[in-house]
Order: sequence, then structure tokens, then C-alpha cells
Amino acid sequence: MKKQPKINPKEDLRLAKQMLEDIQVDFERIQTAMDAHELIISCNLAWDELVPRGYYLRQAGEMDTYEAIGMILAEIGKIQEKVTQWLIHTPIQKITYDS
Repeated sequence: MKKQPKINPKEDLRLAKQMLEDIQVDFERIQTAMDAHELIISCNLAWDELVPRGYYLRQAGEMDTYEAIGMILAEIGKIQEKVTQWLIHTPIQKITYDS
């Protein structure tokens, strides 16, 4: 079992905000299906990074930071859903894997 990481609420929240900001910027720049797939991967990696941090923050009683990270994860999930909808509803002729 992994050793519990050192809890640093300010750094964890800063990291979560930065990840959300990066994902939002990438979302605005989507032009190809490859862009969309890369963004979905970025969202998944953000989840993989932030969910355990949130868990340890909650265990340490850092509820404000835990809730803030939860709201950031919800925003990342909304962006991921928008990307999926973009892929579903964009006519195949407009979807390209070329950059």
C-alpha cells in the first residue's frame, strides 16, 4: 500500500486550479479529434491526480480544500462531457486527426 503523501492544502488547491485552467484553455483550442482525445486524456490524468489528494485532505479534516477540489473536479467533468458531445455531434467530414 502506498504511503500517505504529505498534506499541503494550499499547494493541492493551487495544483487543482492550474489543472482546471490548463484544461479550459485546451478546450477553447480544440480543432481536431486528436485535440479532443488528448484533452480527454488530460481530464483523466487530472482526476487520477486530484481524487487521491482530496481523499487525504478529507481524512486530515481539511474540508474547505476538499470541497474546493471537488468543485474543480466537477468542472473538469463538465468539460470532459462537452468534449465528448463535440466528438459525437461534429460531422465526420469535419473531424480530422491531422493537426
